[in-house]
Amino acid sequence: MRPRIMTEMRYTSSLFVRCIKEMEVRSFSSGEHGPVTVYGQIGSPYTRKVEAALRYKQIPFIKKDLMPGNVGGDWEDRGLSKIVPKVIPVVKFNDGTLMNDSTKILQDLDRRYTDRPILPKDKGERFLSLLLEDMFDEWGTKIMFGMRWLDKIDQDWSGTWLALDSMLGKGVKLDQVNKVRFGPGQ
Repeated sequence: MRPRIMTEMRYTSSLFVRCIKEMEVRSFSSGEHGPVTVYGQIGSPYTRKVEAALRYKQIPFIKKDLMPGNVGGDWEDRGLSKIVPKVIPVVKFNDGTLMNDSTKILQDLDRRYTDRPILPKDKGERFLSLLLEDMFDEWGTKIMFGMRWLDKIDQDWSGTWLALDSMLGKGVKLDQVNKVRFGPGQ
């Protein structure tokens, strides 16, 4: 007789695998929309918010690195020259529509993909949800960005993390990556 914990773990893991396979099939083969493209950076809370919403709604997406403010000079090459202001994330839908305000992107996701809504249907709850989202979107990030650079240990960690993120997939050798760090306020 098997210990109960092993049976539960096996059942849970097989259920998990089934759910993942089901999500992949539903997301990639039965969706008429296909994947969307998200341009942004891992250090951007707005990019992370959009990616989290896409995962929650089970919408497949492709992530591409893009620096805000056209720092890399590649916005035009990517067909993003009409986006103003040059802030991230930028989402490109299958119909070619481009959008770059994370709050508007989430509202548009609910309009385009009605399964698993992000916002409540009740008008009062919807209003409160948008009010809280706006408060944290505008003011919570100020605290987060401040804390990212407050102490030396945070500066070192954040600088290294952002440097690594900016080099991801660019063929930079690891020993070179460790030499690069962003300083406070960058």
